This record gives sequence, C-alpha cells and structure tokens, in this order.
Amino acid sequence: MSHTLIEKDEGQTDALIKGFNKASGDIYCWLNADDAFTPNALQHVVEKYQEHPNSDMWVGATRFVDQRGNILGHDCPPVPKCNPFHTGLELLKFWGNGLHFMQPSVFFSSNAYKNVGGLNKRFDHLMDIELWTKICLKGTIFTFDAVLSEMKIHEDQKSNKQINIREMEYISLKHQHGLVGQALQHLENFSTGRTKILNSLQRKLLHSQKKSTNYFNGQTLQ
Repeated sequence: MSHTLIEKDEGQTDALIKGFNKASGDIYCWLNADDAFTPNALQHVVEKYQEHPNSDMWVGATRFVDQRGNILGHDCPPVPKCNPFHTGLELLKFWGNGLHFMQPSVFFSSNAYKNVGGLNKRFDHLMDIELWTKICLKGTIFTFDAVLSEMKIHEDQKSNKQINIREMEYISLKHQHGLVGQALQHLENFSTGRTKILNSLQRKLLHSQKKSTNYFNGQTLQ
C-alpha cells in the first residue's frame, strides 16, 4: 500500500474516485469492508489477464457467507463458450434476470476505467454497474468460474437498508442508456412489489389495531 487518505468525502463513490486517482498498475478493483478475497484470487486474475489481455474486464465467482463465516451459497457469472459475450446494453437489460456480477469479483483494466471517465458520483448504489456498462459498451468482458471473493450477507448492508434508492438508480440508469421500455417495466415491477409490501403491512396494522381496540373495550366493559 503506497497511499493512505483519511478525510471527509461526499460518499462512497467520491471516496472510490479519490482512491482510483491515486492508483497505479494495469488492473483495478475495489474491496468493501465486509468482503474479502479468497486465497490465490489475485493469482487467478493475473493468469486470466495474461491469457486474455485484450479483454477490459475479468469477472469470477463469489461465495456468500453470514456474519459467522458460514457458507450461504455461491454466485457464478455466465461462462460463455467464446469471449466476448455481452455488450453493455445487454448487461444492463438482463441485469437481475440470470446475469449477475458480484462487485468484489470484478476486475477491470486501468485503461478501460480511464477511457470511460471512471466512476460517476451521481450513483451512490449502482456506481459499479454504471461503470461496467460504460466499459462493456466500448470493450469486452471475460468471465470464469473460479471463486475470487467472499461477500458477507447481513441486515445492515447498504444495499438492503436503502433498497428504494438502489432501485430508482436502476431505473435511471436504464433510461439514461435509452432502454425506456426496460426502465418502465422495472418501475412497474418495483411499484407492484412495494404495493404488496405496503398492503401486507397495512393489514397487519389494522389487525393489530382491531385486537387493541377489542382489548380496551373489554377492559372498559369490566
């Protein structure tokens, strides 16, 4: 580690941008505090980089663990028979429908990062997908099934606690790249899901209110 910077920032994306501005080397990535690389992960990436030097991104699999380190499952990106296999718009269009990249297992070339203008501070949740989309629109990605990272799953994760913001960023990103139909469908699906949750919560509250009213009525009658 050649640089350590401790200062106020404008959020996670701004902090990452400051880090990449100081970064050197041919391959970039970032690792959040809850995540970890698996043994030999970086060696795997270097090998794939040497085998496919013309790719702009190299993506491996991720292992999910709970707070005690128990394995919950794995997520492996689609591994095609040929490389490249997706453009940025296809990646964005099918994201969440069988196409998944887990951020700690995604590595990209420093040239690709710089050529697309790096991370966008407008995105606080989907800064990674926004970056990958821009890279894939201009270049290629290579996927493989080696497990490169462990991602810790818990209730206090940013993506779980601020799901409304995340989903609106998905919709904005799709609209930004001209996928208006997909943006509208995403909005409809999200709204339907939220409505079901709110209706369920309303039923529970009404049920709770009814029980409480009956209880106090009973107390009054006595």
